Parts: sequence; C-alpha cells; structure tokens
Amino acid sequence: MTLGQGQTLTTGQLVGGGRFKIIKSLGQGNFGETYLAEDRHDSPTQCALKRFIFVSSNPTTFAKAKELFEREAKALKDLTEKPENHLIPKYIAYLSDGQEWYLAQEYIDGCTLREELQRDKSLNEDKVASLLEDVLNSLTFIHRKGIIHRDIKPANLIRRNEDDKIFLIDFGAVKQEVAQLATPGTQIHTKGYAPLEQIQGNPKNFSDIYALGMTA
Repeated sequence: MTLGQGQTLTTGQLVGGGRFKIIKSLGQGNFGETYLAEDRHDSPTQCALKRFIFVSSNPTTFAKAKELFEREAKALKDLTEKPENHLIPKYIAYLSDGQEWYLAQEYIDGCTLREELQRDKSLNEDKVASLLEDVLNSLTFIHRKGIIHRDIKPANLIRRNEDDKIFLIDFGAVKQEVAQLATPGTQIHTKGYAPLEQIQGNPKNFSDIYALGMTA
C-alpha cells in the first residue's frame, strides 16, 4: 500500500469528467495537491481543487480511504450550508476518478499567514487581535458542529486580500485517519502548535484553542 502522488497535473488539463480546467498549482503536501482551477459547470468560475491519491492493493483498505475522503467532503458541505460560516471556504463539489478524488471549494484570493510572516516576521497587536476574533468565530462554529480542526497553524490560515479577513482551511481529521491506514499509530499534528493531548492521540475542542494561542 502506498499513499502518495501520481503525475502532477498541468496547466490546461481537464479533470473530473472535463468539469475542471487546471490553471496552476497552489501547493502540495503528504496527502495530495491543491490547484487553482476553472469550474466549467454552469458559469465558469475559479475554485481551489484538492486532489487526493490513495493506492492500495487491499480492497477493504481502499474502500475505507474512499469513505474517509467522502466524509471530509460531507463535513465541508455541512459547514458551508446554511446556517454557514463566512470564514470557511464554501464547498463546491466532490468527484472521484479511479484511485483519485477531487474536492472543489471556494478559492480565497490571498496569502497564508505563514507566507505573511516570512515576509513581515511578525504582526502588530491589532492584527493579532483581529486574527483571533476571526479564527475564534470559525472555531466556535465548527466545534458546535462536532468537528475538531486538529491542525491550526499559520499555513492553514489565509488572509483574504479584499478585506483582510482570516479564513480557516485544510481540516486535519481525515488526514489523521488516512495516515493511520498507511502506517498504524501515525498521528497528525504540527510540532510547536499541537498540545500534549493531541500528540498522544486524544484531541479535544480546546486543542484547537491551544494551537491558535501558539499561532498568535
């Protein structure tokens, strides 16, 4: 069994039965890649397209991985349907193609806090307070829905260019379980941000609050 990536998608390539046209790569991680794409369904619009690849010769394991990715898509859909939170990218579509899955969501035109800190080194007190207000708003919303983010860190917070609002992206719960399929016992967390109970495999709502505090 391998968890990894196939060939990188190229500009102009069509995926998802021709619905999505790749514009450029936005980044990649251990569980796939994210692209800026054009959604050609109805009226063309730009979206962020997450591509997951899970290859396994074990039908049971493969079916479980597919179930987990479908669960992430459903969770995002539930979070962005009414009543919705306006600081979580909206769900657009979930598609499967063999051993690849695609999750399309609203594209946030901006930069991650990680990129911002690499450029500016630190934020002033007012910007930190504003960041806390936005992210706590999102965390209150998702926790009421019974969801723990599990991976709050600068790379998963995007500041939208048009209004400086901070969006929460890349929920880690599914990554946690898929990693355990590949390597039993694997825990998903980011050193320096995750609290002890999460590192020990027992995350709680307040684990997200701790990680946000470390980010601030």
